[in-house]
Amino acid sequence: MSQINFPGSAADGSTFFHGDNVCVYHADIDTWECRSVVDETPQSLAQNSYISTNKVYTLGEKRVEWQNTLNAAGVSYTVPPVTTQSEVNDAIIGLLTHIASNG
Repeated sequence: MSQINFPGSAADGSTFFHGDNVCVYHADIDTWECRSVVDETPQSLAQNSYISTNKVYTLGEKRVEWQNTLNAAGVSYTVPPVTTQSEVNDAIIGLLTHIASNG
């Protein structure tokens, strides 16, 4: 997917459509959450169904913000570049493993 140009003045709960994705803005974390649009049927809603995505896009320099927070706490972990949910998950596991091994 190409880089998304999000609206500049979003309020909490604002929605934005990009291709087959719908994005919701979360003001408390200054982040857009984007999910692919899927078809829902009464049968699928009745089952234990859920939507997941690995497409995560953040505004600003979240990696830098997270690194500054870790540095201020005295944690010597380097946050890798993160653009997808999979990369965020890997970074969290890397951080937890680093803390546990240096505990």
